[in-house]
Amino acid sequence: MPSPETVLHADNWGTDGAYRIPFAFSSNGRPFLRQLSTKSGIWFGDLRRSENLGHPLDGWYTPEGLTALLKRDEDRAHEQLDHEPFIYGFSLRPYQQSAIQAAEAAIAGGQRAMLLAMATGTGKTKTCVALIYRLL
Repeated sequence: MPSPETVLHADNWGTDGAYRIPFAFSSNGRPFLRQLSTKSGIWFGDLRRSENLGHPLDGWYTPEGLTALLKRDEDRAHEQLDHEPFIYGFSLRPYQQSAIQAAEAAIAGGQRAMLLAMATGTGKTKTCVALIYRLL
């Protein structure tokens, strides 16, 4: 049986920057406060992709939640999204399609928050409906 020092040794975490564990959690023991999200609660890291950034959680995942997260194949989902046609029963203008593709690229790059800024009357609602439909 390996000693605790051996288990925590850096060589057991991975080689060439690749991790052997899918998820990492960190906590400083403080309760989660949304106003101080970077200094409180539980921090979670999905280590399967380098684009995934750590972020705070307001509670622990359930075993079922972790299992579902482990089964999710983000690379395949992004690939399918790239080949998804823009057919929704209503037409989109080229700039609306570009906005959707920019949002999808940001999501694929690990970005968790983004802003679509479009002028009045350019179809923001239709653009967002199409984006939501594509992400479902």
